[in-house]
Amino acid sequence: AEQLAQAMALSSDLAHRERLLARLPVEPTDSGARVLIRLPNGTRSHRRFPTDASLQAVVDFAAIELASIGASALNSSGSWSLVSQYPPFKLLFRSDGSLITEGSASCAEMGTKTVLDAGLVPSAQLHVAKAQ
Repeated sequence: AEQLAQAMALSSDLAHRERLLARLPVEPTDSGARVLIRLPNGTRSHRRFPTDASLQAVVDFAAIELASIGASALNSSGSWSLVSQYPPFKLLFRSDGSLITEGSASCAEMGTKTVLDAGLVPSAQLHVAKAQ
């Protein structure tokens, strides 16, 4: 039964990953924001985003990377936080990339900001953790 649950979680992760990949903006080659994301297992992934890309695109990238490590099996709630020390912000999201905005107008507002507005240009390091 446990193996079946893990297989179902992996299948769900892969479906979310494919959908989110299609939503990502084209990666610029020489400009934009270089974002490094540290995942809960210590893996680091980086990607460039156009300066006008929304923070939702960064959340989508984090969700894609979580799916690639099978993170659903690590977090039964499926809720994650994406945190930046500088500039300081925290976004809560689900494994499918959707922002969790209940009780947090600032999270909803942050999701619509661009990476430039959020201060992620020229580069930033973000951390993904299980949401508390």
